[in-house]
Amino acid sequence: MKKILSSLCGLLSVTMLLAACGKVDPKNCKHEMHDEAAVCTACGKTLALAAVCPSNKMILDDKGMPGFYVQVAAQNLSDLITGGDDTVHPAFRVSGVEKPYIYIGKYQGVEDNGRIYSLPGVDPKVSITLDQYEARCRAKGAGH
Repeated sequence: MKKILSSLCGLLSVTMLLAACGKVDPKNCKHEMHDEAAVCTACGKTLALAAVCPSNKMILDDKGMPGFYVQVAAQNLSDLITGGDDTVHPAFRVSGVEKPYIYIGKYQGVEDNGRIYSLPGVDPKVSITLDQYEARCRAKGAGH
């Protein structure tokens, strides 16, 4: 868990965090991750994810663990496949309802406690079936 949390500071980059508060020791991360922001526990300053990566979103699972995602607008099959029709791609339909966008993991999946997370700086989970991968994603709670 500590390795995963320290990699989150790597996403925002140590230099950006140092610039934000000037009190961060890169070897001893003093930042807490909250929805869309890193908060320095030493000085209380906040660095918003949106300011650093505007197309990214941090989504917390049902245990409060973050993952980093990129929002992708709905697209028709004809936008993606030569000769495709003008119906929306199936990835943008959830339980039969068309969605204006979906979130795609920014990073390759990392496993922690039987769950898959999209996190930087950690080796991805390998040698796993698609069904196992899906089960570990769904273990994160509704919407995953």
